[in-house]
Amino acid sequence: MKLHKLKLDEGLFLDGSRLRGVSAYKVEQNENEDFACLTLKMNVSLLGNKSHPKFNGFFNEDGNRVSGNS
Repeated sequence: MKLHKLKLDEGLFLDGSRLRGVSAYKVEQNENEDFACLTLKMNVSLLGNKSHPKFNGFFNEDGNRVSGNS
């Protein structure tokens, strides 16, 4: 299991990248454990097996699209 870094600072940041479109979240950590569980609520589009050019590309640390193909 890979652990990720969560930062709450005027927004949610996961591994240094801002999470956008989150309408609600919950962080749960059991006592005496070094890890937590993050649950996100977001509105998303399901694309199925088809690729869509609107969603192809890469994003920088600020969540902005940069050129390239995935």
